[in-house]
Amino acid sequence: MLGSDLYEDLYNATCAGLSYCVYPTSSTVEVSVAGFSSKLPELLKTVVERAKTFKVDSTQFSVYMAKFKQAFGNVANYTPSGLCGAYTNYINNSSMWHYQLVESELPKVTLDKLQAFVDSLFDVTFTKMCMVGNFDEEEALKVADNMQDIIKPSPNLGYTSNKTRAYNFEPGYYVHQLQMPNDDCVNSAIECSIYCGLQSDKRQVVLLEILQEVVHDSFFAQLRTKHQLGYKVGASSSSYHGGRSVLTLRIEGESNPMFMTLHINRFIHEMQQRLIDMTDEQFDNRVKSLINIYQERMKNIDEEADIYNGHICSNSYNFNLCDIKVGFLQSISKGELLELWNKYVNPSTAPAYTRLDVQMWSTKIWKPTVSDFKEYSAKTLALYGCLHSEGNDALDIGKVDEFISMAIAGHKEQADASDDSESLIAELKIASLSASGATYTAGESAERATHTGTALVLAVKDHETFGNYADVSHKNFSTIGMHKTPDGMWLMTDYRKFQATQQLFGLGVSAEVLVPKYSS
Repeated sequence: MLGSDLYEDLYNATCAGLSYCVYPTSSTVEVSVAGFSSKLPELLKTVVERAKTFKVDSTQFSVYMAKFKQAFGNVANYTPSGLCGAYTNYINNSSMWHYQLVESELPKVTLDKLQAFVDSLFDVTFTKMCMVGNFDEEEALKVADNMQDIIKPSPNLGYTSNKTRAYNFEPGYYVHQLQMPNDDCVNSAIECSIYCGLQSDKRQVVLLEILQEVVHDSFFAQLRTKHQLGYKVGASSSSYHGGRSVLTLRIEGESNPMFMTLHINRFIHEMQQRLIDMTDEQFDNRVKSLINIYQERMKNIDEEADIYNGHICSNSYNFNLCDIKVGFLQSISKGELLELWNKYVNPSTAPAYTRLDVQMWSTKIWKPTVSDFKEYSAKTLALYGCLHSEGNDALDIGKVDEFISMAIAGHKEQADASDDSESLIAELKIASLSASGATYTAGESAERATHTGTALVLAVKDHETFGNYADVSHKNFSTIGMHKTPDGMWLMTDYRKFQATQQLFGLGVSAEVLVPKYSS
């Protein structure tokens, strides 16, 4: 509404190449102006003055309330991977409201309440400013003083403001399953977050960035190129508000998320050997590539402003971060990379393995119930889901689980048996359908059996690579309605209850000792 109100008065300024933006974050209102002009301080002054004295128009109020309602309705059209990312953020961060909770509060918003909020918005403020461009120190201080004269706030100490903090999850393997709100979407997705060291450990952050580059290429080649598992396949690294660094693996495609989970587990198991086999030359090339990125000159003033403002708003004030990372990169070894993998990512060696899987299931495929999740392993659920997608609705999941157990026992005794999964699929279907009198010919549905065959190999021949996560978590979450799988995973039914059992990280500490230059 403020943007619409300013549009006509500032039209000439925008035609002259100036721009302005007012937007909210979880705890702040940010105002930015940009352009090649000495009039930028005047533009900032105009925008802030209008924001402070803004009067809500009844017609505009009705129009924008309708737009907000439509925007919340459009969430159903988000991609499965996008929704997985949103829920991962909900679970990891405090002070983040679920969109449905926000939507439920919209009917309570009235014109009078909104006007009262606007009138009191600047009463108590803590202001930070970042000015980049053709300004000297005196001019920058004058702009800051002018802003304080306009706002005339009561003092608000920065540490008393509401800031988002990250949860410090206890060791364990946690799963949150959801159904796509859009019934027409045929894709499902999974976002797997594996928690590493603290964000404050910059050397480890740099190691994770190298690891992410290596993992992404292998992950894409194996699951997207080779297995054609999904349309979106990738790996990334990130961190949450002063908490822990995270290695994220994500897949979106038509397969069921439990099948995707088996592939991720197999990839993690095999990746350790790839790291061992990586040559010194390959490792050095990765390091040089990152060094070149950090030493690259800023392309324009907007990029420079974004970088400095990010350091200021995060309270880290780590303006020399790129130089620090380059220093670490010049002394990092491949052995440290393997050590990081085994300490955090490899479940067989990690002393405090911590992982969160957010799964988004399409309504077009079979989704396990809570009782299914409690009773059957991920191998059984994945294989049954693949069989069900082939149209085998008469299959009994109990028979599938029984077959897997028998096949595993037989596989142990016959380690050199044929890799021909087609015959095993036929056996499985014959065993599962015999009770209903149904028949199955091994030759039919050969093309559609690709995922089923892979799931069977993953369930039977690779079963030892997945292990059991029961020993990872030492807390009984069943008292808050969570459910434990035979694999040792914990299924969340309400992530807010899970959050209530976890500790929060403290606020980030500045990387620099802040010494005031001016006492006034």
